[in-house]
Amino acid sequence: MDSMVSTAMLLVSDPSIAAPTYTVRDLNTAGFTADVTPAAGTYKTYAAIVKAAAVPETEIEQVRYLIGVNTFSSEQAINTVSTSSVSSEDEVYLLAVSLTKDGKYGKVVKEQVEIKGLTFTDALGVEVTNVENGIGDVTL
Repeated sequence: MDSMVSTAMLLVSDPSIAAPTYTVRDLNTAGFTADVTPAAGTYKTYAAIVKAAAVPETEIEQVRYLIGVNTFSSEQAINTVSTSSVSSEDEVYLLAVSLTKDGKYGKVVKEQVEIKGLTFTDALGVEVTNVENGIGDVTL
């Protein structure tokens, strides 16, 4: 078999296969990077960052989607995925799955990642109005 798992391959869920693990890093208001580590004893691990509207509903559809996106790592190699095309208003998920050579897959990781934060710009300011001399009443 070549370096890619075919989407035509018979895919079978196997609860004895662990889910890949991940670490989210470089989180900011424009996106994030995640390192995905394969489950022990697996052949390929696929991972992607997906907006909520594009996340397939069922686990098998998620596995097929990940294979189709074709961002994978080989056995025991860390798979780094990143995005900068999201905003803090987007609902974003990290999807990942590990497969064996014969098409068995473990639990699919589907983890929502919160992209929240404050951005300071020169365009923001504070205007002080309605200051009454000597009383100390200030309305911002």
